[in-house]
Amino acid sequence: MRILFSSTSLAGHYGPLLPIARAFVAQGHEVLFLVPPAARTAVEDSGFAVHEGAPPDPVEYQRIQDTIARDPGAAKVLMNRDYFGRLCTEATLPVAEELCASWQPDLVVHEACEYASPIAAHHAGIPHVQVAIGLAWIEWGCLHGFAAEVLPAFEPDAVRIIAEAPYVTRLPEGLDPSEYPQTVRYQVADEPSAEDFDGELAPEGTTLVYATLGSMAGDSQWSPGAYRVLLDACALLRRSHPAVRVLMTTGHSLAPETLGAVPGNVRVEPWVPQDRAFAGARAVLSHGGSGTAYGALSAGLPSVFFPLFSDQPHNAKLIAGAGAGIQIDTEDLRKYGMPVAAEPADRARLAALAEEVARAVVAVLDDPSYAARARELGEQLNARPSLETVVGVWSANRTLRSNI
Repeated sequence: MRILFSSTSLAGHYGPLLPIARAFVAQGHEVLFLVPPAARTAVEDSGFAVHEGAPPDPVEYQRIQDTIARDPGAAKVLMNRDYFGRLCTEATLPVAEELCASWQPDLVVHEACEYASPIAAHHAGIPHVQVAIGLAWIEWGCLHGFAAEVLPAFEPDAVRIIAEAPYVTRLPEGLDPSEYPQTVRYQVADEPSAEDFDGELAPEGTTLVYATLGSMAGDSQWSPGAYRVLLDACALLRRSHPAVRVLMTTGHSLAPETLGAVPGNVRVEPWVPQDRAFAGARAVLSHGGSGTAYGALSAGLPSVFFPLFSDQPHNAKLIAGAGAGIQIDTEDLRKYGMPVAAEPADRARLAALAEEVARAVVAVLDDPSYAARARELGEQLNARPSLETVVGVWSANRTLRSNI
């Protein structure tokens, strides 16, 4: 079989597709990725063939970013309706239709914010499957509440076509009930192993915290200020808990020199394979993006959340509310943007945030109940059928059933 995987350019979006693609390859199938130029290198480095699509219109995208910078509260509508729904679909649809005609895949697999390839697959009579990148109720809402305003321009029945196809998610029903009528739940069998961990990140006798704000924050209105808050928190940790080391990843869009002084207990990298970081860490300090939040749970790691946009506060509230982490109050940052520390009140607010982050990290490290609850939820995540089972059903029966 030939399987075409399609994604937008963000690591948190193509990341959930990679283990599924590996499972297909392991069973002897041919896989090709359709991604924008910005994601090509990362997907190729993961071992897959890539057909490069067109990037979304950069002028239109910059207009969206400028509007969000002035009004952060507009991000939900502008990103889900205008960026993912309109610009990304407009850029990807012609290439997806050409690939469906020329490469003739047997199945199209797309992430939840990539709408062009299922439309192209439908036009070509090819089955298509949607892979969750976050919570089902949020993705259902984004499809029906935002993308639905623009997708009919590309295909009048697009929303129904996408919603009625199989929806594949790693989250258990207890955490993430789904309105999608064909919901298939799975787990990634290969959990991170300490044998794969680079011991240089956390020498013997030290405790590693993995810190990340995901693939989008570095190019957002919260950068570099949000990173500075986390670094200042790490400086406080260095004084109070000298055995704690922090691995911070920033993404490739953020120039390291914009961060300012980096405390001696922090190692900054553009990117590290997340499973390697999880393998050596005892806690995660993150934005609460779905890949990081639920990946940490699968690894049995408690989290401190510093949510900024999209589904991040929802993930943080769900996991922290379940006792597996602590959520920092960032509501004013999400509403009004990041203070620039020009005024004493701004500097005081940022300093207080750094202190709150440092206290939260110490709490999830020192109180064993957070790690115990994370392990418990991780066991629920990992109790679903394996990807090998899901892929095997497809290979044998040419259908992904919701009763797997």
